[in-house]
Amino acid sequence: MAADTLAFFKELPKNFKEIGSVIPSSRMLAASLARPIERVAGHKPLRILEVGPGTGPITRRILKLMQPSDTLVICELNENFIKQLKVRLEKNKFYIRNRERVTFHHGPVQDFRGQGLEQSFDAIVSSVPFSNMTAELVHDILSLYRELLKEDGSLTFVEYAGIRRIGSLLQNDAEKERIRQVDDVVKQWKENWAEHGSVERDFTLMNVPPAFTIEFNHRVPSSSQMMKKRVGNL
Repeated sequence: MAADTLAFFKELPKNFKEIGSVIPSSRMLAASLARPIERVAGHKPLRILEVGPGTGPITRRILKLMQPSDTLVICELNENFIKQLKVRLEKNKFYIRNRERVTFHHGPVQDFRGQGLEQSFDAIVSSVPFSNMTAELVHDILSLYRELLKEDGSLTFVEYAGIRRIGSLLQNDAEKERIRQVDDVVKQWKENWAEHGSVERDFTLMNVPPAFTIEFNHRVPSSSQMMKKRVGNL
């Protein structure tokens, strides 16, 4: 949508590290990230958390899939994005249908830590830019997702193809080391989740830049197990 792209570009120069992409996610990437929700929609009431909706392309896909018993929590760090998203959704028929079961949270996803099992989610969809973060922060967010996710739930997040490799060629040594550490953290999480459930990867070419959807499912390990396997030197 043209309005989404305009709003996105207004925020990009000020908050690139928060945003992490160059244009809003495509409909194809949105469909890929929301696919675990589509698979189980209607089979049971779903409690869904979306982190980093930006201008809302993935939000709109989730809203379209939502059933009358589902609830959605939208968490966005960027104040302008969440304000604009609320305004735009007022004209979205799927939001109008589900509005009583949608809540917004302006702030970091870490605000959800320690709120109890009643805050557990069946599905978490994350668009936060791990490639722009420190390894410690990536580990903290993935640990939190584990805490918030039900044992039979799913987590999807996005990895932009080639972004880290390009960054490692253009950045200084400190940035290269940060990128390497982030890669190590994500790799360790993938390996550990594969041992206790499943890890799937879906490639979306029709996105700028092209992107991978990483999906974690079922029998995920506890945070204490993950702590034992933390990557060194974090």
